[in-house]
Amino acid sequence: MRGLIPRLCAVVLVLAATAGTRAQSDLDPSIPAKLSLSGQDRTDVRGWADANWAILSGGDPVAASTARRRLVAPLLREDTTAAFRSALDQVLQDRLDAAMRGGDAFLGINSAIICGWIGTDRCLRTLLDVAERGDAAMRFAALSGTENAFRAGVIATPAFDATQARQAVDAVAAAIPNTTERSELDARIDALAQAMRVPEDRASGLSTHAAIELTRATGARMHTLPVDDQLGDRIQPLIKGLGAIQSGVTQRRGDVDPAWRREAMRLMGRCGALAFQLVRREQAGEISEPAAADARASIETALLVASTLPSLVRVDADVQQDLNRLQLLDRFRGTSDDGGDTFRRAIDDLMRIMGNEFGFPIGEFNLR
Repeated sequence: MRGLIPRLCAVVLVLAATAGTRAQSDLDPSIPAKLSLSGQDRTDVRGWADANWAILSGGDPVAASTARRRLVAPLLREDTTAAFRSALDQVLQDRLDAAMRGGDAFLGINSAIICGWIGTDRCLRTLLDVAERGDAAMRFAALSGTENAFRAGVIATPAFDATQARQAVDAVAAAIPNTTERSELDARIDALAQAMRVPEDRASGLSTHAAIELTRATGARMHTLPVDDQLGDRIQPLIKGLGAIQSGVTQRRGDVDPAWRREAMRLMGRCGALAFQLVRREQAGEISEPAAADARASIETALLVASTLPSLVRVDADVQQDLNRLQLLDRFRGTSDDGGDTFRRAIDDLMRIMGNEFGFPIGEFNLR
């Protein structure tokens, strides 16, 4: 199944992402930029959308690709307005919804991508419902569509309400701790990372909320990851999440919400706990040697990024010094030299800091 999802989606995603390079000869180019649409504008949008939908759903993949590009192209413009997105939503949403729930995978995936770029409240609700109830391919496509909705809010004025967008973030993040399919986990993390980029003046509170939820969800999945021969592969989407968190904190230059600071520290603790579990299982012979080496390389990357978070979120200077003295990464790398004793002591000290300075009970960290 892991191979099926990328095969079904890759071509569609690439074409949708590059659609802005194509001209649209059958829609007045001034219409997408209008703050309000006249009755004639709406009639023109309907005719244009109906014609392209007929081609898209007609069964000819080459013609469908052209129609998809035409539908997506105006949605990638920086001057596209919420009024245009809403008008297109009114024309297509019922058909997009039916296609995403139907049996034609090609049409369903195309519909999810288009629905995301339209990016209205209704589109977000539909995509999230499909992401929860669809099969693996449609879940991935719906989550990619959700990422596109947030990306639309980065490019131009969004058509979604900030409250609806925050609820979408909650729904995407809520499933991460128990998501086992890597493609789906990748898509969920990508969607949250994109939501972090939406400017504050376009969706109040969304960026910070997405940052907190991405950090919380990444740490929660760290907490639930099975430490086995697949750990090195399973942790890769979480490393990407860590990178997005690090980048987001860096861009804010220390102006970090206290809730985000707290989640960042919990995440650091959970990275350390996961490394501790790996050492234990590696030494007990519960992981094969090649898999352990792969997992160790991935954990090193996670620890390297996580160790930068305390200074970036500007924890108290004395706490920062105490954390620096732990030398978690160096001691993790040196576990083969002393049987892991030095690293285990560092983890004990880390847990004390987590409890004393941040109030996290030991149960927040999986040390079994």
